Amino acid sequence: MSRIIVTVLVALCLIVIATAAALTVQRVAGTDTSGTIAVGIAVLLGLHVIQSAYQRLRDQAALKRRMDDLTRLEEELARPVQQLSARMAAVEQSLAARPTAALDQVLNEVDVLGTLVKHLAESVADVDQRVDAIAGTPADDAAAADGAARKAQADRLAAARAELTDRVRKAIEAGQIEIHLQPVVTLPQRRARFYEALTRLRDADGALIMPADYLPIAQQAGLMPKIDNLVLFKSVQLLRSLAARQKEIGLFLNISGDSLADGAFFTEFADFMQANKALADSLVFEISQPAVQAFGPIEHESIGAISGLGFRLSMDRVTDLKTDFKKLAERGFKFVKIAAPILLSRTGRAAPDIAPSDMSDMLARYGIDLIADRIETEAEVIDLLDYDVRLGQGNLFAPPRAVKAEALGRGHTEAPMVAAT
Repeated sequence: MSRIIVTVLVALCLIVIATAAALTVQRVAGTDTSGTIAVGIAVLLGLHVIQSAYQRLRDQAALKRRMDDLTRLEEELARPVQQLSARMAAVEQSLAARPTAALDQVLNEVDVLGTLVKHLAESVADVDQRVDAIAGTPADDAAAADGAARKAQADRLAAARAELTDRVRKAIEAGQIEIHLQPVVTLPQRRARFYEALTRLRDADGALIMPADYLPIAQQAGLMPKIDNLVLFKSVQLLRSLAARQKEIGLFLNISGDSLADGAFFTEFADFMQANKALADSLVFEISQPAVQAFGPIEHESIGAISGLGFRLSMDRVTDLKTDFKKLAERGFKFVKIAAPILLSRTGRAAPDIAPSDMSDMLARYGIDLIADRIETEAEVIDLLDYDVRLGQGNLFAPPRAVKAEALGRGHTEAPMVAAT
């Protein structure tokens, strides 16, 4: 800044000197030309000096701004540089702490793995090429072959289903329906209080057909009323035989929703049960929860008629514990079967509004007895006793066993009703 001031002062002095010289020349020469020239030269020189001074001042201001920017940038970069330096120092210390041999081993293993991966990729590509060359099957042909395989599999499944359907139909028409009994025991005494009648079909070759195989076919073919008819007749015979030996015994008998909705069947069924009202205290009709949930007006009327004759109802295969059990009791249901794993909160589709441990007491308030079925272990029995469960069923106590022909009575080969087809 001082240099600029000095330059400006010098320029002013030069202008003053030039002006004085011009006046002197004018007095001596007596002309105005020389004075004018001298003044012009002095003014031009002064302007040049002033311009130079201004340019220098501007350059210095720009230089100062750049220096300020560099200082600020240096401050901003200082912290990341310090952090990077610290991290590099930590890495160097970590590497220095590891043995050189270990580092070399790791690097060698990485190189070996990279080489193996490369060779593997090359081998896969080579195999693909060879397979394509050997097969020589275009994509369309492959899709066609896959479609043919799927069709062949579907044909095999259809043939197997048709064969099973034929076996089921022939077994039902021949009355080859067996009853297997599984006890429902009191807890903790484990004394048989009821039995559940479970059905099995036996084909012409003597092989058993289990419910999981024949029920879907029988339902689709409309054969459930005929099965229920045969089972009912045999169960009544069996119950009479059991009652002769064991007074306080009951029998759970499954009945399908299809039978309850079949008007022709249910008319004959109601007449038969009217004739056997003496068994009302011993015979319990069991219906699955899915079937109950799908009931329409006809089915509700049918179970109302059963309950009106004095027979009790039971609902099994219960997975939805949010059911309105109070309403269920009002419709004549006196028993509810819940699988032990569901009751012990290990599985289940819908949790109840109350704790599972209170389920037995809650059902008892509605006049319903809780039966825990599918009991497989002693640990489950202990837990169920804590839940105040007093009736249990499962393979732990006894698996289903076939009933001997003698127990069904001799000389009775046909059911007293004609089932709807």
